[in-house]
Amino acid sequence: MVRDGRGVAKDPARAVALARKSCDAGLAAACVALATALQKGEGVPADPSQSLALFKKGCDSGEPRGCLGLGELVRDGSGVTRDLKRAAELFRQACDGKLGAGCYELGQLTGRGRGVPADLAQATSLFRQACTDGDPRGCVTLGQLFQSGRGVVRDLNRAGALFDEACQKGDLAGCSALAGMLFYGETIGRDLARARALYQRTCAGGIAADCHALAKMLSTTPADRKGRLRAQQQGLRGQRGRRLLRGRRRLGGGP
Repeated sequence: MVRDGRGVAKDPARAVALARKSCDAGLAAACVALATALQKGEGVPADPSQSLALFKKGCDSGEPRGCLGLGELVRDGSGVTRDLKRAAELFRQACDGKLGAGCYELGQLTGRGRGVPADLAQATSLFRQACTDGDPRGCVTLGQLFQSGRGVVRDLNRAGALFDEACQKGDLAGCSALAGMLFYGETIGRDLARARALYQRTCAGGIAADCHALAKMLSTTPADRKGRLRAQQQGLRGQRGRRLLRGRRRLGGGP
């Protein structure tokens, strides 16, 4: 709450001090919060080695987010020797702890055969679990598999429902994929008004390709020329959105 400013004035340095005190008292979740702050340099100078040690402490104490954080560092070789097999084991611990992000990351490794044998069926199951456990990236990637028919029976209705679920959870990649289906009328029915609203949202969020799609939609309506110009201008600033979509399409095979 102190770190995020929820209910009190935001104070990252005080949040770090409180997390350190709680971690020293044996609270695993506090150790993970402190590890994250040290990793990002929020409220304290960045310290990768100490962050690594605290993620490990949290994981060893049974905190799934500690296993996730440690797994990401081990996967990327950040401050530690890169070891994809060990990363997969850590993501499995996080996933078994009902942390959707752990299931999602394990699904990515499993689908691509990195650190574990490639198994698209198992990866699909992991993405489904990630979605169920609250990680919208799992919903998006699973939706992309159903949309393309990769590893599953192609089901556009199911794909649309998954994109919608991810979008409602605040995932812009899910909103973007749903907008495309609504625009082209892929089984779920064409709905240009809703597609436009979604494109406005994703364009504002930095997805440049959706700014272009929005501009094309608005160009057919003379009254919306100002909106078209805004969309094009936002598209020029949409590099972050391109990275967002590229990251999400690692396995899902979206367009």
